[in-house]
Amino acid sequence: METISPLTSALLKKNPFQPIRILYIEDDIILALMIQEQLDQYGYIVDLAKDGYEGLNKLQAETYDVIAVDYHYRISMVCKFYNI
Repeated sequence: METISPLTSALLKKNPFQPIRILYIEDDIILALMIQEQLDQYGYIVDLAKDGYEGLNKLQAETYDVIAVDYHYRISMVCKFYNI
């Protein structure tokens, strides 16, 4: 059985005329800007959050197709994103 990545899954469900919205939570601003620039070139809309609290606030205000979180964040913060 073939595994589908979360980004591919979001692309399949998304209206082809609307860009994919991504929330990227990263405390390293240089890395975040580099990733944002790369994804912008492919037509994605990328919002940045510098920490989990800012990310949670953006999640409450906007709807995103994909949420990318720095894997160094504490597990308790990640659980809040997924309501675990």
